[in-house]
Amino acid sequence: MEERMWIAEEKVSGARLEEICRMAGYTTVDQDGVLVVRGDHGDALKTLVVVNREKSIIHFACVFRFKPWVPEQDRLLFVNRLNDTTHALRFSMKVQSPDILVVDYDLPFQGGVLESQIRFVLRLFHQGLPLLIALHGGAGLLR
Repeated sequence: MEERMWIAEEKVSGARLEEICRMAGYTTVDQDGVLVVRGDHGDALKTLVVVNREKSIIHFACVFRFKPWVPEQDRLLFVNRLNDTTHALRFSMKVQSPDILVVDYDLPFQGGVLESQIRFVLRLFHQGLPLLIALHGGAGLLR
């Protein structure tokens, strides 16, 4: 295995993730330790990426807003439907912000991580997630 593809646990950092994102064609901005990743083809989707050393995870998250007219029950049904059919990602709403849909995923890096794993999660968020949401009727529910 090429050394460049494997990242040892102690080498996992925001700067390294930023490099991987840019090499994969994403644009990035570091906002106080939170890496904001956007697709290079003008997609509006922003993925937030944070390295949590204490838990040895790379946390990926996206936030969507429900349209204001969508009843809370429909929002909850939509979130439950996504969680029932998608086991890799977690979909949730916060009690404090019921108009927000949070999608997140934790990639463990204890012992190290492959660059391809990071790129896979980014593709999942930027290419797969919009399709998944549309497939489950989210186009009419989300802004």
